[in-house]
Amino acid sequence: MSDNSNPTPEQLENLTFEEVLALLNETVSNLDQGDLSLDHATKLYEQGMIFSEICLKRLNDAQLKISDIQEKHSKSTENNLANT
Repeated sequence: MSDNSNPTPEQLENLTFEEVLALLNETVSNLDQGDLSLDHATKLYEQGMIFSEICLKRLNDAQLKISDIQEKHSKSTENNLANT
């Protein structure tokens, strides 16, 4: 997706974490070039913040899922040890 197209929320929802991260990296690269109009740079910045928020949410969701798995595994192990 180029910086000229704004993905819809539905399109972003269907992208993987890695795909959104790639869009964020592309946006940062475009901003780093420095040859943009103020308006274009502002739009790219806003788009980059959206990508960043999506990535952070997905990382937080993954962290919660891992914590839940660890907790369930820990309880299961404790129950197995208590029953032996």
